[in-house]
Amino acid sequence: MSIIEELAHYFDELLSYWNNTFGTLPKTPFDEEANPSLYQGEPDEDEYVSWKPIEKEMQEDFEAIEANIDLHLHSSIKEYFNSFWFLNLQGFYNSKLIILEPVQPGMDINNFLLIKKNRRTSRKNIKKYSTWLHFT
Repeated sequence: MSIIEELAHYFDELLSYWNNTFGTLPKTPFDEEANPSLYQGEPDEDEYVSWKPIEKEMQEDFEAIEANIDLHLHSSIKEYFNSFWFLNLQGFYNSKLIILEPVQPGMDINNFLLIKKNRRTSRKNIKKYSTWLHFT
């Protein structure tokens, strides 16, 4: 199955579970910085708000992004960012916590991927030079 098919299946299951269990859409803590187009309604008394994923219609141009960050991206990453708009997701898979990064309208994917690349490079350098680091 493709990434978009997997996410579509997951979102169908998620929406069905929340509807059958709680009679609502999925809820998440309200975040003023999140794109409001994904929210459905207003936050409740506990500052949680319903939300719903939206299938993306416009696709990102990854050629320009790859050139800018000087990194070739796997097709699954491109498909992930071109599938749906959605908020932060987390859950367990085979007893391991899985956290999916949100994909929100207005998100600067170029900057997001550049930050991830820089973090990865920094971690490699820390491991490479860790024998020189001393912590007190």
